[in-house]
Amino acid sequence: MGRHRVTRAAHFSAAHNFWLDGLSEADNRAILGATASPWPHGHDYRVELTIEGDIQPDTGMVVNLAHLDELLQEYAVRPLHGTWLNKQVPEFGMKPPCLENLALYLCTRLSQRIGGLKIVQLRLAESPDLSLDYRPQEGESMLMTRRYDFCAAHRLHNPRLSDEENAAIFGACNNPHGHGHNYLLSVTVSGDPDPVTGLMVDLDALDRVVHEEVIEAMDHRHLNIEVPEFHQTVPTTENLCKIVWDRLVGKVPGRLRKVTIQETPNNLFEYVGDE
Repeated sequence: MGRHRVTRAAHFSAAHNFWLDGLSEADNRAILGATASPWPHGHDYRVELTIEGDIQPDTGMVVNLAHLDELLQEYAVRPLHGTWLNKQVPEFGMKPPCLENLALYLCTRLSQRIGGLKIVQLRLAESPDLSLDYRPQEGESMLMTRRYDFCAAHRLHNPRLSDEENAAIFGACNNPHGHGHNYLLSVTVSGDPDPVTGLMVDLDALDRVVHEEVIEAMDHRHLNIEVPEFHQTVPTTENLCKIVWDRLVGKVPGRLRKVTIQETPNNLFEYVGDE
């Protein structure tokens, strides 16, 4: 049976800090990572609410978007916009306002007022490089996505084919000198939020693994020549996704769920493997 889903977005700006009272500075930094500080820093947050429901026969809509906008404004934007979350939002007086806890807070408030509709996903991003998907209907409900970038050259060429066959298949991408891209790499992981910090994964550890296994090996490199996996494999972005997965699986904190690479504004590729 078909399902109808609607996604609506809103934005708010807020400050927060990560610091556990009663612990030393060294312990806070060891537990909370590089962003640990008793003083706030801030973000421009984007929240996307995806709901599911039936089309109403009188309106032809699942939900009136003006109503959805008002819900987001009343229960997400107005209580949080312009605040220091730790000090001015009671729910975060005793627990850190990390993305995980913020998503739970927002979803709880909105789900109580959404009526007969079902929240399928709440996506919360604190920057273009870090976002979290909370799916309350699923068992493993939180997915954290971290974005990175690297620059590399490649040539699409299969030495087992003739020059004519390569030119016919790969076109301009078969240029003997190669060509380059600014690749955007997104790594999606899942895990269990820590009961004290609320954090699902150690972002410092994730960054370290991705930089060691991927960025340092591929940034400002010619993939065909300088990355061993491509000595016998055509460096398409499909293959690049798989090789990045193989380099990261079992090494990143949490469970690796997806690798996404945007090669150009018009090309995006994903790989989901079996961990």
